[in-house]
Amino acid sequence: MFFALGLFALFLTHGKSSLIWNYLTPMKYIQFPWRFLSISTLFLSLSAGAIANLIPKNYSKITSTALVSLVILINFSFFRPDIWRSINDKEQFSGPLWDEQRSSALPDFWPQSASSLPTRFAPESPTIRIGIGFSKLLETRLYKIFVDSEYAKVSFPVVYFPNWTAIVDGRETSVFPNGDLGLVTTRIPKGEHLVNLQFKDTLPRILGNLVSATALLGMICKKLTSS
Repeated sequence: MFFALGLFALFLTHGKSSLIWNYLTPMKYIQFPWRFLSISTLFLSLSAGAIANLIPKNYSKITSTALVSLVILINFSFFRPDIWRSINDKEQFSGPLWDEQRSSALPDFWPQSASSLPTRFAPESPTIRIGIGFSKLLETRLYKIFVDSEYAKVSFPVVYFPNWTAIVDGRETSVFPNGDLGLVTTRIPKGEHLVNLQFKDTLPRILGNLVSATALLGMICKKLTSS
């Protein structure tokens, strides 16, 4: 059973499984295809460990050692890195290589509110889309906005996800996505304002945290009772 589940998990990472992904569309909210590699590793490891039950106990240690050695020898070429860069840490964590590492995972987590991926890193200050004024960054997600026109439509350098809110002068103000990048945007009236962006939990996040906390508490209670 574990071997079959491991092979099926591997199949879900292959392009030939697109028929399943297209038919069972909710699957894309559960896992990405490549993440099934971790699931296949679990199932195939369990099925490989079960082989030990087929070996007579008198020869189990010798046979297991031989099997492990054989597997290592057969797959020795996979222990060599396919890409090796002769660079130091300073080169790895600066310049284009560092930018590549910081942005390579964006497509995996980009929201539906944005139709395009960014081509450069976000600026520190918000952008005034409509109206006249200027802004100043005070600290992380805390801004001072000066509006000279009757109102201003301001986009902040933050991608919109559900439950982003703007606290304008202590009052909660609704926000909405704007532009191809889906930036958090709100309307601010004339004058000088203090704006604080806050990201609040959604119902799925709250339920997920409760499930995780319950599971952790259960593991601790089981450990205490067993000891």
